[in-house]
Amino acid sequence: MRHNLWVTQYKEDEQFPAGEFPNQNPRVGEGLPTWVQQDRQLEEADIVLWYWIRLNWIVSTTYIRAVCMHT
Repeated sequence: MRHNLWVTQYKEDEQFPAGEFPNQNPRVGEGLPTWVQQDRQLEEADIVLWYWIRLNWIVSTTYIRAVCMHT
């Protein structure tokens, strides 16, 4: 995903921003980038606001040792 915020016109079959079953479905042309390229009218329409949040957690070696010792 290139952007953190996307706005599209509501469409009932567009529920999954990465396309339906993204890990099992190599189909091209699904998801937010494709929906935005359709350039549908947003004024006086029901819209959907999509936001993209990514969290990173860097595991420390002390945590790994503690988990390994308790298993």
